[in-house]
Amino acid sequence: MVGRWQDDRFRRLARRAALLLPAYFGVLFVALLGLSRRPVFSLAGAATMTVLLTASGALQAVKTYTPRRVRARALLVMLVSWALIPGVAMSLVLLAWRVDVRWVLAAGVAVTAIGMLAYAGLRGRAAADQLLMPVIPESLPDAELLRLAAQQPSYRRDVRPDLLAIQHLNHARASIMLALRESDYDRITEALPILRQVIDDPNLDRGLALLAADDLVNAQSTLAERSRDGERYAEAVRLHSKLAADNPQVPAGRARAHFHEAGYQQYLLRAAADDWADAAGRDDRTAAAAADRIRQTHATAEREIRAAIRLAEPGTGALGDFLTFLGGLLCTPASEDSADRYDEGVDAIRTALAMRTPDRAGWLPAGQLALATSLYCRAEGRAEDPAARAGVLADLDEAERLATGLLPLGNPYQVRALALLADIAGLRGRLG
Repeated sequence: MVGRWQDDRFRRLARRAALLLPAYFGVLFVALLGLSRRPVFSLAGAATMTVLLTASGALQAVKTYTPRRVRARALLVMLVSWALIPGVAMSLVLLAWRVDVRWVLAAGVAVTAIGMLAYAGLRGRAAADQLLMPVIPESLPDAELLRLAAQQPSYRRDVRPDLLAIQHLNHARASIMLALRESDYDRITEALPILRQVIDDPNLDRGLALLAADDLVNAQSTLAERSRDGERYAEAVRLHSKLAADNPQVPAGRARAHFHEAGYQQYLLRAAADDWADAAGRDDRTAAAAADRIRQTHATAEREIRAAIRLAEPGTGALGDFLTFLGGLLCTPASEDSADRYDEGVDAIRTALAMRTPDRAGWLPAGQLALATSLYCRAEGRAEDPAARAGVLADLDEAERLATGLLPLGNPYQVRALALLADIAGLRGRLG
């Protein structure tokens, strides 16, 4: 969702830049031609300055509109490109005046060095400036830096209220990521009021309010899995659905609303499965009621996630998330007599993993874990069929490779991968 919001702004900037660059080139060419009376030199100089300005502008745009924190090295390259512009401009003017090349080089280097010294103090500001855009932290160090930076007062005194709201959103997102990686559920609880404040902030773009509501649903889902109390989870889903309905101009909102409803139904499905397991063999009436709830929630979850897939924009990471969810759901039979839909589920996840999207690196580990889990479920579901033994062993081998590859990533993937590897070893033992 945030990627689409920022992509639209990036495209508008790119269109304007495309219109201005020819004019910039023309002005430079005429100026250099007037100074040097040499067309070839003027053409080369104007082209050099245009390329340098384009590269610098592209770096600045990436820094501003990327949904991920830009590395310090990339910020340094951007600032160096800023310093090169006056240095190259000075060199071209001196060359146009036919000054000795040695003096041209000395002047160019001196002006560039002065520019680098002037811009050196802006490196920290450039990093802080990015905090005024929605950021998705991809690692623990990034999340910790983002959380600490977002807590500091902005160095800019003219920051608009909507940008400060984004800063609060980044703070909450970083806190939630750190909490999930460190299993610190108290930190998730601390982030919830910040998210609600962002959602209720009238100064915030509604697309970003939906993004905050999306984070709120994910946080409440995590807490519900731990506490087994889904009331606040359901409330967050309803809030997101209302925001999506009230803001139809945000196309991704409706698809996400169906996705979150599917997630909540899956939560209810797991609760019903636990009730069935507790009652099986002891209380037939309770077990039958739980089995009915399993079938109902499974059907509702599938209906909602298929609606999300229909509404998703093709080729986006969101579609990959939805297909992965569908695959995991289809590999979880609603009852013992349910039709075998393992192949359809595994194929859905493979389709998601084959998609080449800009944010693929962010959700690839989750997709790989989902595929490994679904392969294990298919192997377990067909373990009693002698004719399927070769396929079962192949599924276990692939699932084991995928799970082992996730171990170096740390939590939350590591703990889930270890649990899956233990299940795989247990099934191998039963197969003999």
